[in-house]
Amino acid sequence: MKKRILSMIILLLLGMINFPARTARAADENPFDKQDNKTVPYEGGLYFGVSEQDTENAATKPQITVDKLGFDDVPTGEIAVNISIFGAAGEWSASGLHIGYDTRLTLVPRSDGKPFEVGDACNPLMNSIRKIRDGRLYTSTSGSSDKGRNGVMYTLYFRLPDNAKAGDIFPVGIFYNPDKTYPSLFSNTDQNEEGLEMQSWVFYKGITNGFIRINGGDTPPEITQQPESQKVNEGKSVLISVAASGEDLMYRWEYRETASETWKTEDDYVAAGSSYGFSRGWDKADLALSSVTAAMNGMQFRCKIDGNEGSCYSDEVTLTVISHHIFTVSVNITPPAVGASPDYYPVLPSDAYYYSDSSYSSNYSKNDVTWYDMTDLTTMEVTSSFKKSHTYTVEIVLTPEDGCEFLNSLTCTVNGSSASWRLGTTCLTLTVNFPELGESIPNITYAITPVPDTAAVNETVNFTVITPTTAQYIAMYDKNGQQLKKWSTGYWDSGNSRVWTADYAFKTAGSYTVTFKASANGTVWGEGKDCSVTIHEVPGWKKTAKAGGICGKTELTRRTSGKRSAASGIILTAAATCRRAGRRSAASGITLAAAGQWLPAGSRSPASGIISSLPARWRPAGRRYLISGTTLSPPALWSPAGRPSAEKHTTSSPAEPWRPKSGAAATG
Repeated sequence: MKKRILSMIILLLLGMINFPARTARAADENPFDKQDNKTVPYEGGLYFGVSEQDTENAATKPQITVDKLGFDDVPTGEIAVNISIFGAAGEWSASGLHIGYDTRLTLVPRSDGKPFEVGDACNPLMNSIRKIRDGRLYTSTSGSSDKGRNGVMYTLYFRLPDNAKAGDIFPVGIFYNPDKTYPSLFSNTDQNEEGLEMQSWVFYKGITNGFIRINGGDTPPEITQQPESQKVNEGKSVLISVAASGEDLMYRWEYRETASETWKTEDDYVAAGSSYGFSRGWDKADLALSSVTAAMNGMQFRCKIDGNEGSCYSDEVTLTVISHHIFTVSVNITPPAVGASPDYYPVLPSDAYYYSDSSYSSNYSKNDVTWYDMTDLTTMEVTSSFKKSHTYTVEIVLTPEDGCEFLNSLTCTVNGSSASWRLGTTCLTLTVNFPELGESIPNITYAITPVPDTAAVNETVNFTVITPTTAQYIAMYDKNGQQLKKWSTGYWDSGNSRVWTADYAFKTAGSYTVTFKASANGTVWGEGKDCSVTIHEVPGWKKTAKAGGICGKTELTRRTSGKRSAASGIILTAAATCRRAGRRSAASGITLAAAGQWLPAGSRSPASGIISSLPARWRPAGRRYLISGTTLSPPALWSPAGRPSAEKHTTSSPAEPWRPKSGAAATG
């Protein structure tokens, strides 16, 4: 309580310290009651002797605004006018404001008898309201700490006179008054240097007055400078401005979200919260947006300007928010080759933030790619082909994705080599010059048969093929010249040679002689090289195993590592181990499921030779099931080839069926 009383005393003493005013004004003067249908801008020059530079020292620079309201028709009910503050939350407590209004307006008291409502910004503080006389009010606040908030400080309610008409203006606002009894104040609780600097800012340039206006007239205001589209990095600030001629202008900015047809106002923007960052100046010529977010990319803005003689709208402008900067650009495109057609399909990285625009094509360009014959000095048609002894240049235009931007310090490569580039307003143009075309049909240097040169049906065979680096494609042909497969990837360069790994799986058994050829364009092919390979048939592959078969279950899969049985070519599952030729179950030769393993040579049941699956245990020689001779102990199961007995939980040898419940015993 003592601190609060002390605060009030300091507030009153501060009001008694009057500095020389630049222009004297009578203590009882009301600058808003001239009734001349003109607005009353705030006069910061009347504040005590400070300069504009002095006000810039303030760490906190609040903005106190009074609503500017315009109506196309004369309203008949109460009109609410808000006095709001922004930019000072938690920084102020002591205030004293002189409020004036046109006495043609009728101030409508509230139900509690007070002349107006106290808003959220002032609610945490002690408030005092006085009506000095008709057309003039004085409000003050104080507190034990800086609890003043942003938002509405006060709301005044007015009724228009019965004779209000189009063109009438009723000013409402704040004015500085050197009255010692009711001092103009705005400071913090401690009334320290920071508080006085903040007060200097407020009363010098931190107040914007308002009015109530009935729109009308024949000639609307004229825009002298249209707003411009802006580009800003995510998290930064941007200013959108408009200028117009005319008297008593009122500005109202509107925005439209991307892909929306609805124009929204400041209230909608504020309601979006952190999605759209912060803003101020929606009722001014300059709209300030700060901490812009990626969600604002593509947002459009316009300003409605009302004057005494009508209203008009500004141009619509677009805000571009850059959320990603592009440092490197990589493109692959097929080089020219004699007889080939130009490549108009550039290959970009899968994670690229840019693209070649496919929306426009002509006889000379496609996908933003254009080829030039530098020998004939012509632009190539998309249906033309490259000529021997000519030189060529390609231009590739790339467009950044929404919210992305190319930096001025770019690293650009085409086909792995550095490329020239030119950055425009939004797009990037890459230029690549190719050498004079000679004999450009590459021939195969080597085609190496896989080792070993035998494989199983459907097993992947890997050939090694070596070509000149001009080869962009290789292909494999059968003995009839039918192309079996073509490759454009899967190579690496070593000096002047390009080493390819060509993979292919033959569908049927037999001895094959295949021919590999190379091409620079995928159309014209050079001389070929032959390779031979033998493919074995695989009995029972992907079929149910039969007694004596090599590998039977569909659950088994071939491995690509090349580990296979030399005799059968069958590749077992990862958990299984291949056996050497002839090393299999003497009874059935059935391979096990993934959970089982082949056993080394000789590791089998002396009684039956059957291989069991885990967790079964081998039984000593002669220890077998007395009826069927099975070497498993209950309740272990056979691999998927065997089926358990529902009654005895025993398993049978795959070579013999289950016997009926009442069937005769098999000979042991």
